[in-house]
Amino acid sequence: MAIVLDIREDAIRRGIRTVGVGKRGSKPLSGPLAQEIVEDFKADKVTPASAGAFFAGLFYKGMTPQEEVLEQIFPVPGALKDPRLLVKALASDAPDFVQDICIHLLSGQTLDKSNAYRLGQFLLSDAPGDGARGLIVSLLRVRYETDDEYEGLLAAMNETIVPAFRTPVPSGEPIIQMAEPFDGNDHS
Repeated sequence: MAIVLDIREDAIRRGIRTVGVGKRGSKPLSGPLAQEIVEDFKADKVTPASAGAFFAGLFYKGMTPQEEVLEQIFPVPGALKDPRLLVKALASDAPDFVQDICIHLLSGQTLDKSNAYRLGQFLLSDAPGDGARGLIVSLLRVRYETDDEYEGLLAAMNETIVPAFRTPVPSGEPIIQMAEPFDGNDHS
């Protein structure tokens, strides 16, 4: 299945669509698209949330030689190979515990229920840290969450979202989630 990109879209959106699908569904960036993304960063055209989402997908997918040009976006060399440097570059305005969670997730680890709950409270708050939000949401989207992560995030959501938007699920046939996470392969 090919990824179809619209050249009229921002470079960062095309980049997210290319690398942010999942480990098996993501594709390498073309050299010209990688260079266009670098230029958009230099021109300050990329929002923190988009930057977090893009680099989370790229980090999770793994870098190819033509994507190494993206390294020049960061003031410190090696940011795209070191979770700590990447989080410092993208999410320095987020609370310390959120930065720790970002590093934890980029390192391929999972969260316990308590940390997932704290993360959910942060994601649904208006606290600074949009780079961290983009990074975390992208990482959680491209992999399966654990039961503890799901339970912690759900508890935070239930406490945060206004009751009018939390209507109970009607009894009856079981509900099946069929769309997420999409790994880039058609299994039908």
